[in-house]
Amino acid sequence: MKARPFMILCGSAALVLAVCVYAVYPGVLPHSGAVAVDDVLQLVCSFLAVFGYAWTARRARGNDRRWRGWMLCSAISLTIGLLAWISSQVLAGVALPATTLAPLGFIMTAVFLLPAVLTMARGEPDAEEPPAVQRNRALLLLDGLILAGSLAILVSITLSEQIARSWASSGPGFVTVVAHPAVYLVVMLIMVVLARTRPAARQTAMWVLFGAALTQSGSAWLFAYLVANGANAIPPLADAGFMAAPLLYALAPWAPPPRSRAAVSDDRLRTGAYLHLLVPFLPLVVTGVFIGVGTATGIDLGPTEVYLGLAVVALMALRQLLTSADNVRLLRSLVDSRAELEYQATHDPVTGLANRAAFQDRLDRADHPLSLLFIDVDDFKGVNDRYGHATGDAVLRAVGQRLAGCVREGDLVARLGGDEFGVLIDGPTNEPHELGRRVLASLSQPYAIGGTLLGVRVSIGLVTRDELSPETTGDSLLSQADIAMYAAKRAGKGTLVIG
Repeated sequence: MKARPFMILCGSAALVLAVCVYAVYPGVLPHSGAVAVDDVLQLVCSFLAVFGYAWTARRARGNDRRWRGWMLCSAISLTIGLLAWISSQVLAGVALPATTLAPLGFIMTAVFLLPAVLTMARGEPDAEEPPAVQRNRALLLLDGLILAGSLAILVSITLSEQIARSWASSGPGFVTVVAHPAVYLVVMLIMVVLARTRPAARQTAMWVLFGAALTQSGSAWLFAYLVANGANAIPPLADAGFMAAPLLYALAPWAPPPRSRAAVSDDRLRTGAYLHLLVPFLPLVVTGVFIGVGTATGIDLGPTEVYLGLAVVALMALRQLLTSADNVRLLRSLVDSRAELEYQATHDPVTGLANRAAFQDRLDRADHPLSLLFIDVDDFKGVNDRYGHATGDAVLRAVGQRLAGCVREGDLVARLGGDEFGVLIDGPTNEPHELGRRVLASLSQPYAIGGTLLGVRVSIGLVTRDELSPETTGDSLLSQADIAMYAAKRAGKGTLVIG
């Protein structure tokens, strides 16, 4: 659905919600009428949500279809929970039903919402997700478990006595009062982190679902407070959040699609990274402080709190282990990337030899004495024109390999550009002239390229610098070698000229 029709739909839904909330306000309708308005709105919206996700998923593809599939499961769970809850209220006349099916449906609604949110935040990747993204998803799952464990400990300590005397002391009651709003809170915190780091997480459907989780969780905590304080029935007005959540669920599948991904600023990424680090620690710190103060004032920790605390500590240790392993991988990746960049900055991509910049740097730092050969492949343009550039590149690589085989291990062979090579012999050598002739003879041999023997000639200029000429700079020496090489070309090519 496009943006304008969706805004009209949202406005109409807001009007319906406002009318229904007003109808359940104390004194406007009898209690039974207010309960009927509350239940009918929730049930109708949940059915509409099931229809919306099923219908739009048929036309969607990729991750867009997957998150709608997860939300379809969430909407079905909500519908089942509402049907079980309302049927118990109407048929059995129980204000707070204690069936197992209703709480199970309510908590599974929140549980299915989490993978829907994570899938939506992924967007539609152009390629397979890198391992780093999969590790981030594992950290998000651990963060959610840590948050849930911390909240469970906090709720167990603060409400244990009141809940033990209330309807929520049963398993289904505890799930309804404590567990299901806690899961919504975890999902909302994960949404906040995703919205700071993933462009796909900032689409309209995500914000609508965030509103649904917020309203559902708000009414659920109010429900928990009323039950813990001995309420035997919940006023319909306290269900305002429960009324809004299914309505927002029904709106989300019709939200307009996200725009093209925008680049995420460095500040946003930095803020998101800090949030990702802090989110699991904040409730854990609050819980730890509360336990410390409580035990100092005489509150005893039961086995449940102790085991939950140990589980949370184990999860935190696992999270830190994954984070440390991720940091090690990141450092190794940075070292490898730096080494690769340094290699690319100093080497020729075709031959793998040193490039002109590395050759010039070595020449400027070279000690006395030294010898320098400037080599040019004669008529190389004809090789490219006749046999193609792939064959030409193969010839250049073969020339580089033969040059490397003619010199000592500490000497430098470089491709200076195009069809030009340089050889720097740093330090004394017995017969530099003999070395020049040996290089010329090696490079003049035919080259077997792709099953074809190619005859290639080279022109070489050779200069030396000894103790008697220390003032000769690297640039002037390279210029002399260049002049000697062109003299070799004028002499008929395929020759050596000593400058």
